[in-house]
Amino acid sequence: MIVDGRTLPAGTSLAADLCIVGAGPAAIALALEFAHSRLSVILIDGGDVLPQEQSLENGRAAKGSAIGNITEFATGHMVGGNAHHWDIQTGRTHRGVRLVPLQDIDFAERDWMEMSGWPLKPRDLDVYYARAHQVFGVPPEHVQAHLEHKGEPASVAQQMPEIEDALFHFGNGDLFLNTYLKAIAQSANITLYHHTTALEIDANAEASHIERIRFATAPQSGVSTVSARHFVLASGGFGSARLLLASTGSAPQGLGNAHDNVGRYLMDHPLLHGGSFTPASPQLFDAASFYDMRLEDGTAVMGHLRLKDEVIRREKVLNISALLFPRQAGYKVSAQMSPRRQQAFFAAVRLRRAVRTHTPVQKADLWTALKGADGIALRLADRVRSKHVNLSRGGWSKLGHKSRRFQVFEVMHQVEQAPHRDNRIFLSDERDPFGQRRISVDWTWHKEDVDATVRAQEIMAQAFSHAGLGQFKIARDAAQQPVVLASSTAHYMGTTRMDDDPKRGVVDANCRVHGTDNLFVASSSVFPTGGYANPTLTIAALAIRLADYLKTTLEFI
Repeated sequence: MIVDGRTLPAGTSLAADLCIVGAGPAAIALALEFAHSRLSVILIDGGDVLPQEQSLENGRAAKGSAIGNITEFATGHMVGGNAHHWDIQTGRTHRGVRLVPLQDIDFAERDWMEMSGWPLKPRDLDVYYARAHQVFGVPPEHVQAHLEHKGEPASVAQQMPEIEDALFHFGNGDLFLNTYLKAIAQSANITLYHHTTALEIDANAEASHIERIRFATAPQSGVSTVSARHFVLASGGFGSARLLLASTGSAPQGLGNAHDNVGRYLMDHPLLHGGSFTPASPQLFDAASFYDMRLEDGTAVMGHLRLKDEVIRREKVLNISALLFPRQAGYKVSAQMSPRRQQAFFAAVRLRRAVRTHTPVQKADLWTALKGADGIALRLADRVRSKHVNLSRGGWSKLGHKSRRFQVFEVMHQVEQAPHRDNRIFLSDERDPFGQRRISVDWTWHKEDVDATVRAQEIMAQAFSHAGLGQFKIARDAAQQPVVLASSTAHYMGTTRMDDDPKRGVVDANCRVHGTDNLFVASSSVFPTGGYANPTLTIAALAIRLADYLKTTLEFI
């Protein structure tokens, strides 16, 4: 059942076996694990079923917050969460989302990276990765079959001992905004309340047991509550940490924050223009279809390159991917844009998405796009120069005469950021329309991370050269630093990090908040480290794993 929270009288008291804060992909995947059971599940989310100006305003960060050049964050509330931001054109949907599991090295403790290491082993998530693929409409048996085909003679990586092939699969985001929301609407035991903004978590005097969550359905509407046996925060990399920090009734420093870890160790995935790879033989363009986005068995896939685990260990570098996009000679990308231009470009993306999905156009986005129209023009010029290839669209391998059509590959990197304690979110003195303190973001790309990324690029360039494949000319800016295309990919991780030691983390290996017996987090915020991999698949896998754990304590039937 889906209910507009604004229909609830002020002072309403809801109750369920399980309460989930949020209605994004993690929350939906978790809730549906309890469908058709005797257990009652309530989801509360501050947004509308469609994005609205007021909902976006509630989620904005404080003025002055930034991740590099990015000052607008994907923190706005709406039912479906980040599924509204997925817009990869896979040939089957305009809402494709990139899926890839973490590497083994990403889970490991690395002696050169402070605070690295998960309390989980890679094998602990194998079965949950398979189930998560299924949730995104990707048959698990296809995943393994596609990986087994990666070692074809045309594989670039086969000729480089330092580098290996990896594969992105693309899930269908429409499932979360249509199919799964319809399933919740028709469910007898799951109720989703929208326009219900969580304000604070109420715990007992010892802050060891959560009793209820207080929420409001509109500014000045009065406070209502939801009680449950167990509570899960599934409000994304920022929202879950914000609610813990705001819950000071029994813990003055915030719930789960006895050691000042909540909000800290914020990580993202900087996106870089790596440079240009010029093949020694033009025939490589005809043979490298593995690296194009294409349909296999009805599922969109795309190959990419990455350093092998043993190379990352030996060289003590950060994880990094390399995506290959064929270009014509003379192709150049726009250098890092100013905040004004960056904001305009992302506003234009949101406007395009609104038109495509027949959802309301936000006036603020129109104004932001107009103020930075020159930034939009720069990005459009890049796409016109190579209209067949970008992060959201493939299909170049189907073109004829590729060895004559293209001359270089653009190399694009998504790179790992190490967990640093000083990268964090915290509560500012600014207030949102509900009177809640807005988050403020303090983030930098540390010099040691930049240096490790530079070294990883050099290893890749040397591997191409030693294999006789061609020259990878690494792009550098005027200061001889990596060329940053987007300092944020909105992959917010680490702010409620997982560690079995409460002094080092916020949640344990079962995603339970330290010091509590019935409060959990399902979000990328629990990642101790994030590799280069888009976090979506691992978020869903952890949510499903948490569901299995909760079933054992809630006597699931």
